[in-house]
Amino acid sequence: MDVTKEITKEIFEQYVPAAKMPERNTSVFNRMVPYFSLSYQYLQNLLFQGMDELMDAEDLKGGILQFVCIHAFFRAIPSLDLVLTGTGFGIVSTNDTAPASQTRVKALRDEMEWQSLMAISRLLAILVKTDGWGASAAGKNAIPSLYYDPNQMTQFGPIDNNLSMADNWRRICQYRATAEMMVRQEISFEYYDALRDRVRTAKMTNADIGVYNSALNYIARSIGDMAAGRPCIPPEKWELRDYMERYAELLPEYKQSKLYASIHGERYENQPEDPTFFFVN
Repeated sequence: MDVTKEITKEIFEQYVPAAKMPERNTSVFNRMVPYFSLSYQYLQNLLFQGMDELMDAEDLKGGILQFVCIHAFFRAIPSLDLVLTGTGFGIVSTNDTAPASQTRVKALRDEMEWQSLMAISRLLAILVKTDGWGASAAGKNAIPSLYYDPNQMTQFGPIDNNLSMADNWRRICQYRATAEMMVRQEISFEYYDALRDRVRTAKMTNADIGVYNSALNYIARSIGDMAAGRPCIPPEKWELRDYMERYAELLPEYKQSKLYASIHGERYENQPEDPTFFFVN
């Protein structure tokens, strides 16, 4: 079922108050209709690839409608002849309206882009608790890293007040892979992959949450350093490994990893009868 067919003028204006028009004025809504299907398809490819049946789930429908309305308006803004009205923006010209300035239009578009990212964040919060989604191709594509959710930025940063929130998120995505790789090497490849899987399926333990929060703080700090052209703090100085060593019994993938074995492996002791002397670093 295509939920975009359920979008009425009232529903659209509920999620996009900036586009609210008098009851009988449907000009903005009519212009938006072709964009609803485009945004719905975009969301389908982004979060539901191969699991399209989830798009009909009642607990997801509201979030899907919200995203489609906001994202469609975000996409449509450049093609609309926007004017300022008493209640927000419109596309009709009367004596009571004035052309919207480029600054106001850009601010509106930035806000709509951020709101669409927040709508995705709300959907992800439901999807990670949905059986089968986290282990699917859709789940793996949607959550490729530990720092995956734009909403995490409001807690962990970094945020440059000279940039829009959406531009701040783009900056995070630009530097994220390098910071995540440093974390992956520090906590072991095996445990990093297991932790990411549990993030996708909302199955983190208390011990996992401790590692996860520390890792996100380190990733955010490193992204800020890289964006500013500063050297990153070496991950070993973040004391992340110290935490994992204290709770190694609760982190089985780490304890069974090659990294753990290399740290705790017994050194070979040369014996007098050995024909060859082995140097072990």
